[in-house]
Formats: sequence, structure tokens, C-alpha cells
Amino acid sequence: MSDIFLWSLALMVTIYACYLNLPGLAARFCRKYRSVLGNGSLMDTVRRPDPISSGVKPRIGRWRVMDRISQYLRLSGDDHPESLRRYIQKMALATALPFAAALLFDWPFWHALLASIASASLINAPVNHRIRQRKEALERSFFKIYRFIDSQVQAGIKPTDVLKGIHESIDDPAIQHALIRFSARFTLTLDLDEAMEEIRHSLDGKDIETLGTHLRQVLATGTAGRSFQRTEELLFSRYFAILQRQSASIRNQLLLSAILMMLPTILLFLMPLIHEAVQSLSLVFG
Repeated sequence: MSDIFLWSLALMVTIYACYLNLPGLAARFCRKYRSVLGNGSLMDTVRRPDPISSGVKPRIGRWRVMDRISQYLRLSGDDHPESLRRYIQKMALATALPFAAALLFDWPFWHALLASIASASLINAPVNHRIRQRKEALERSFFKIYRFIDSQVQAGIKPTDVLKGIHESIDDPAIQHALIRFSARFTLTLDLDEAMEEIRHSLDGKDIETLGTHLRQVLATGTAGRSFQRTEELLFSRYFAILQRQSASIRNQLLLSAILMMLPTILLFLMPLIHEAVQSLSLVFG
């Protein structure tokens, strides 16, 4: 019976680990899924120099993997210089300790392998959660950014001054830090392409390239054209849908909390009734 329980537990943990890790592995190693994901994939966010045009030899092996891991951590908001080293140390300990314990206590190999996969998944789960949170925050912020630019340009402010103060359009700290670096780089260089690299450095999404295109249009024409306003309307529709989805999620959470809070009280009143009913049945049929 214990073997069946252990095998069932191993199967569930393995399925969960595969669920967390297989999409990233497919996007990383499979050319088919890499082309489908496009700009939204992790592979497309890593900007490497062209070895032919720049004269730099392409990085191979572990250095390319390190670049991907570093970009993966930056997308989660962790751009500390020591973040890559700490992440590698955590992963090494999480995968090596189960095998060391298996050697010391004579555990089966598959137990150590299962524990290593579970430990790696537990380390990656908070990082993936932060990446999803930042993507959701970015989706919510796009409409505010477009609305800020449109209103400022319509008020007669120069487009260059609008871009210098674009970080004032939102107050979400997950996104505002990248916009502050964008504004600082644009103020120093007045080069939009270099400033957009500050956003691409820590944020991911195909809408970033669309924003860059519209910003070039605003700088070139001095006005927010029809394409810009049309994109703003579409982003407002998406922003409203996000708010509706969040409202539904909050409503479901409140309903579940109310049910869980009422459950002890309901059981407190029902237990005497159930006890009396059981005693009555035992007296009648006993």
C-alpha cells in the first residue's frame, strides 16, 4: 500500500514539474514553437549581437545558457548584479542535495531524481509568478501610457518633453522603474532606439515594439495620428476586460471566503440536529 502511495505521489509531482518546465523547454529547444511564440517568447527577448556585422564571435555552450538565465531573472524584476550567481547556487544545491542524501541514506535513485525536480520547480515557481505579475501589470499600463501621450500632445507639449516625462503616466512600481530608465536614457541621448532598449532589458511583450513604432511616429509628425488613437481605443477595451476579469476573481475569492467563514457556524448548528437524527433512527430501527 505504501508503494502505491509513493508511486502516486511521484507521478503527481512529476506531472506538476513537467507542467511548469515543459513550455519553457519547448520554446527554448524546439524551432517550431520558437517561431509560433514570436516576440512573446523568452528566446526573442534575448538580444545578441550579430557575429557577422559586429565582428564578435557567437557565444556557445554554457555562456549562451547563462545569458538566457540572466534574461529570465531580469524579466522577473531581479536585475541585481549577483542575482545570476545566487540563482545558480540555489539550483545547484536544490539538485545536488537530494542525490547526496540518497547516497548517505541508501535511497532509491528515482527518489533523489523526484526530489531534485520538485526542488527546482519550487525555486522557479516564485520567479514565474513574478514574471506573470509583471506581464499583467504591463498590459494594464499600456492604456495609461498611450492616454498620457495622447493628452499631452493634444495639449501642445513637445513630443520630446512628453517622452522625458513618460514615467509619470503610471504608478505601478513593477513598470515605472523601467520607464524611469527610459526617460533618463532619452533625456541624455535623445535617441529613441537606445531608450527603448531600457524597456526591452527588463520587460517582455510584443506590444513594446508597437509602442516603439508609435513613439517614432509621434516624434516624426509631432501629433498622435489615427493609428495611435486606434491603438489607444483597442488598449482601452483590453484594459476594461482586464478590470472585469480582476473584479470577477475578487468576487469569487470573497464568495469562497464567506462560505469558509460560515461553514463552522453552520456545522455548529447542524451537529446537534444530526446527532438527534442519528439517535432517533437508532431508537426506531434498533
